[in-house]
Amino acid sequence: MDESYKSQIILGDDKAIQVEGMGAMEISINKGNKKVNYVYFIQKMKHNLLSVGKMMDKNYNLMFEDRKCKIYDKN
Repeated sequence: MDESYKSQIILGDDKAIQVEGMGAMEISINKGNKKVNYVYFIQKMKHNLLSVGKMMDKNYNLMFEDRKCKIYDKN
């Protein structure tokens, strides 16, 4: 993680929150693991957030069903 990366993001309730770093993480997929880049570290967050808009910008399709989110790589 690059702890020198500092920024702010605006949440759905229009409140700003401080980003304390940026890095990558691996998520489990059907065929093993997939690296997801540009993941923000936000110390004050109690839960993970997924930016649907950012995922779409990175060429992913998302499907929400049965309280789950399925993410498909268009490539």
